[in-house]
Amino acid sequence: MMEYVPNIWIGVLLGCLAGWLAYSKGWLNLSGAAAAAMLGWVFWWQGGLWLSVGLLFFFISGTALGKLPRSSHSDAKMGKPRDWVQVIANGGIAAILLLLHATTGQEVLLWAAWISLAMSNADTWSSEIGQWAGGRVVDIVRWQQLTAGVSGGVSWQGTVGGALGAAAIASLAWIGTDSSFSQIILVAGVGFAGMLLDSVLGSLWQAKYIMPNGSWSDQPLFAKAQSPQRGWILMTNDAVNWFSNLLLVTVFLLFYW
Repeated sequence: MMEYVPNIWIGVLLGCLAGWLAYSKGWLNLSGAAAAAMLGWVFWWQGGLWLSVGLLFFFISGTALGKLPRSSHSDAKMGKPRDWVQVIANGGIAAILLLLHATTGQEVLLWAAWISLAMSNADTWSSEIGQWAGGRVVDIVRWQQLTAGVSGGVSWQGTVGGALGAAAIASLAWIGTDSSFSQIILVAGVGFAGMLLDSVLGSLWQAKYIMPNGSWSDQPLFAKAQSPQRGWILMTNDAVNWFSNLLLVTVFLLFYW
């Protein structure tokens, strides 16, 4: 265990620095900054330089895309500093995989962490690019038209954005690891599939409310009723992100083993 001590403390320092910077810029609130610092430590300690770069790239690119103008603001947290729930929902599964790697030494857990990160990046890019680009959005399960930004909705612009987001993380894995092209295609492909899974679960599970104009929304504030007409009341977007990520890496590991 002693050989990990330097990396542990470097990770703590870098994680705290990144968390403080994000908090000072207003990208994260205090709880989000603390969660980001914890993730940064775990990623550096067990993931090394390039997984840490991947985490940083995911956060910076997602924040930058979130600044793009859009006509719809269906997310109640849109434009607000992200909190610890959102940070853990997107990076928590990868961190757990890295902690399991620390105890088992199983190399496949590192690849599962790359896939988890690729999925989170694909989902974020898909949502942000889709809302910025506009265009027709439909429910991925029911194929009914939805307002841009409502969970479960897909558009061709957002789908292309998600594919690019998964490919971006896979490219970092290719640069930073001794891997074959087929392994990189696997990271990108499974990450993209995870983005589609997130949309399916968002359509089926996430709480949705009917607005006075007849459209669907993820938020109950101005809805006709406070009880969801679809989905489960406790199944928020963050919960869907967490469970879809967990399901994806579980299926991947079961197929591998």
